[in-house]
Amino acid sequence: MLRLAQVIAVHPSRRTIDICYLDNGYRAAEIRVMASAASSIAGIWDVPDAPAPQTEAQAGGLPPTGLQLIAVVAPAGRRPLVLGFLAPKGGTVAFTEQNRDIKLHPSGAYTTVAPDGSIEAWHPGGAYLRIGTGAHQDLATVAANGWPEPPPAAPAQITLITQGFSFTALPNGQFTLANTGDVDVISQGKLSVVSKGDMSLSSSEGNLSLAAAGELSLSGATVVGTVGEGGTGSATWNGGINTTKDVVAGTVSVQNHITTGVMHGDETSGPPEAGT
Repeated sequence: MLRLAQVIAVHPSRRTIDICYLDNGYRAAEIRVMASAASSIAGIWDVPDAPAPQTEAQAGGLPPTGLQLIAVVAPAGRRPLVLGFLAPKGGTVAFTEQNRDIKLHPSGAYTTVAPDGSIEAWHPGGAYLRIGTGAHQDLATVAANGWPEPPPAAPAQITLITQGFSFTALPNGQFTLANTGDVDVISQGKLSVVSKGDMSLSSSEGNLSLAAAGELSLSGATVVGTVGEGGTGSATWNGGINTTKDVVAGTVSVQNHITTGVMHGDETSGPPEAGT
């Protein structure tokens, strides 16, 4: 015969729970829970915490948190066994959409697979991930679909690490990408990189190359620095350079330099003189 019982304590290290039967108020301790997957090396345990009651009155009813965790209990030899849990009326997970897989954590974090196969993960700190079709869900859409509004939590930080690669996104919008190998960014169409603040391109140990089959445009740019170690290297530009402003090499102006040793006729002038 199946019986219903309120969970009054959870022991994850032993994979057991304490219960209070709803029909007679009797209590039973260290009841094992049937799992959807379990072995000596793997398994699933997703029973939320139910703090132990502080008084006899709490032991016969809801725990201090008000959590409704109703176990379905059946006899199994000399000891009862929890077959599963009964969804209470008015619970947080109240959805009407068919073919949606849902897993909601007590913290407010959830993962879900939509009927069209789109995958979503939401952290209560505001981090959101969606893989699939359609637009992302804002809080208004979430509430309309029956999801509770995520409880307040500290802003989330996202970290992805694999061998030779790491990516970290901070709540303030700053992100860091580190890689020990090559990085290739390939676009068959237009590629735009826009920064409203400073932007830096540097190569501390190798060459830095900018190549374009068409025009290479630098608008409003100021190039400051040295070429080669200690500024002793050289720069080569295989193509023409057009500028509407003056070009100054050292102290010599291309537009305003003065040459020396000039003679009328076919003679070649001397070297340019420093000028303004």
